[in-house]
Amino acid sequence: MLLSRSACNGLKSKRCFHFPKSPFPRRALTKPANRITTAKRLLSSQTTSALDVANGAVAHAYGPSPWLVALTFVGLPLSLWVYKCMMMVLFQRKIIYMGYVPPGARDEDLDLNDPILRGVRCEVVQISTGPKSSLAGITFESSEPHISPNPPLVIIYFQGNAGNPLGRLPVFRKLCDGLSPLPVSILAVAPRSYWKSTPRRPSQSGITSDYVATMNEAIKRWPDSPICVYGHSLGASIAVNVLDSLSIDDFPQVQGLVLENSFTSVPDMVSALYPARWLPYRYLGRFVWDKWDAFSAMRRSTLNSVLSVVKQDVLILSSEKDELVPTSMSHSLYDSAARGNGSKAKLVSIRGALHETAWQKEQWIQEFRSYCALLYRDRNKNT
Repeated sequence: MLLSRSACNGLKSKRCFHFPKSPFPRRALTKPANRITTAKRLLSSQTTSALDVANGAVAHAYGPSPWLVALTFVGLPLSLWVYKCMMMVLFQRKIIYMGYVPPGARDEDLDLNDPILRGVRCEVVQISTGPKSSLAGITFESSEPHISPNPPLVIIYFQGNAGNPLGRLPVFRKLCDGLSPLPVSILAVAPRSYWKSTPRRPSQSGITSDYVATMNEAIKRWPDSPICVYGHSLGASIAVNVLDSLSIDDFPQVQGLVLENSFTSVPDMVSALYPARWLPYRYLGRFVWDKWDAFSAMRRSTLNSVLSVVKQDVLILSSEKDELVPTSMSHSLYDSAARGNGSKAKLVSIRGALHETAWQKEQWIQEFRSYCALLYRDRNKNT
């Protein structure tokens, strides 16, 4: 209860309090709740605006921006390509030399009861190449009793990039039967990391030394017999390079060369397997370690090498429907071999044959028979 000044003076016995007049308008003091409500509304609107701005910033920061989309659809495939290319380069020798294909190829044993071996003599041979290394192979020849220790012709087989010599037994049987009455002996040796040969890391220099040891073994076994080298697929390219490294003075018995579905080189095969120019795999050929460049070796054969002699009469067989090696590679090798004057090099397309089925065609054995008969006849003329 508020009392006036006169009332206070009259009440001497009572304590009075005087409140000074407020400088603020009465209207501002009469409704304090309205002022609080207004402040709350202002604060609420400012808070809502701040939240909206923050939410917009978050949405802008974490939304699917065009750069993020581009990084996803371009960067991910690019990183996968780079990874695969690195693996292909690092493990290229696992891809080129597939001694593990088909499964069990390294553990397979020669079955002498196999019907394909009836009427022939086949045995496993071991060729020592060092104190702790050796090569495993087979000899395949007629078992007729009149066969002399030095047959009229010896064929040394250079295999492709997979399997083992036992997988070629049908090919060898076709040769023995098809070349009759000319008896032949066939020597097929698995290089390092193939079949039961010492599992050393394969390389161009290592495999070259393995086949040089094979050539020496053939000369030691049949010192008076002419030798024809027969290579298939990668083995044909290897044969060309091996013969280019040998001197004709050391290996005068080598008088023939048959190439079937040969590579011009491993880098060329990389380009052939990946023809699309927008794929990075096509350009990995420059990183190949073991090039096996048969085209260059055939074109610029070393003077006085075995290749410089036998390429004049080389027989090149090309499967008409080869699904792996382009037939143009056989044509390129033929053009390189036939450049010299007096060349008798011959290129034959085996009609209807695939990469691995040329030997099943009658045309294949006819060409082989004609070529081997020519070698045998020339050998007799020289002697």
